[in-house]
Amino acid sequence: MGMTKAVLTEAEDVYVDYDYEGVMFRCEAASRSIFRKFYGEAEHPLPIDHTNKLFNDALRFGERSSKEKYDSADCA
Repeated sequence: MGMTKAVLTEAEDVYVDYDYEGVMFRCEAASRSIFRKFYGEAEHPLPIDHTNKLFNDALRFGERSSKEKYDSADCA
């Protein structure tokens, strides 16, 4: 539990699951962009800022996840 923004500098995409809020984040390594996906919804098409409160809460209180879970329809 708990990560730092150092995940944004990793060589591969990093997935963060914050089940308390029903949201996941994808930190895209190639572009250093962060994308958000609420459970049961499609990924938002525009990246979010690294200062986004929900993203920072997910880093502190969420868990690292997998591409398979992120890509699943319900993220559950």
